[in-house]
Amino acid sequence: MARRNNEKNESKPMSEKIVVETEERSIWSVFAGMVMVFLGIMLVIVGIIALLLYRVDPKLDKTLPVPALTVLPANTSAHALTIRGSVEKEIKRVAVYVNDKEVENAVWVDNGNFKYEYQIDKEGNYKLQVASISGFPIRKVSEKSAVMAVNVDWTAPAKDVAVGYKKEVDTKTLSVTGKTEAFATVVVYNNDAKYIGKADKDGKFSVSVPLAMGQNNFDIEVRDEAGNSVKLDQPIVATRVSGSINGNGSTTGPDLPESAGELEAAMAFLAGNKLMSTFGLLALIVLLANGSLVALKMRKYSV
Repeated sequence: MARRNNEKNESKPMSEKIVVETEERSIWSVFAGMVMVFLGIMLVIVGIIALLLYRVDPKLDKTLPVPALTVLPANTSAHALTIRGSVEKEIKRVAVYVNDKEVENAVWVDNGNFKYEYQIDKEGNYKLQVASISGFPIRKVSEKSAVMAVNVDWTAPAKDVAVGYKKEVDTKTLSVTGKTEAFATVVVYNNDAKYIGKADKDGKFSVSVPLAMGQNNFDIEVRDEAGNSVKLDQPIVATRVSGSINGNGSTTGPDLPESAGELEAAMAFLAGNKLMSTFGLLALIVLLANGSLVALKMRKYSV
């Protein structure tokens, strides 16, 4: 009997076996596909929820460490500010604020250090701050760092600088004075030699430069605190002469006294004093002579 059943099974066509196996595989494929679709839908839902939560403003957490900014120059002519700093290594992101407005909330921290390039679109004063960011998707933020103020200036100093100096001197140095932008750096140079002065809060400056015998030519460059510079059109031309100038040396520039005639006036004054001294001496001699005559007469009468 068993032999007959085996013979009967063996007698089934091969095509019928293939159809049965294909149907079983199709059922498992459909099931696996449905599972994948379900997981995909769940991932999309979780992603949307996380995104919505992430977009919510972070909550202030005063226990988070506050980042520290690396000091930047107070004045700059750059077109981008490189904001650097450091924070505790547990913090992985920081937010950057410019003029109290958040410009970036996901600057990554690498081993406690961070860096961010902020592009400048106009001149002016900029207040920079940073804060630590922690948590995902619900974020927390630390208190902001201390304000770092930076003035962005792209305008060079004006060329109409009032410069004063003597055109002819008998000294080894020449004093160049004038008035320009407050706290500007004034560079007086001759070939490779540079002589530097600093303007005060009112813009007044004075630079002493050495002179060779004969004619000396110098150029002047003015640099503001942001690094903008301008070269003045009018050079300095001064002549050093041998001997002594008697006060007739010419000068140039505003608010500089003319020395011409001062020596002559002094000599005239001294000459006047000498004449008065001579008259005084003569008067004294006459007085003594009169006194002697009076004494002789009195002696004669007494005898």
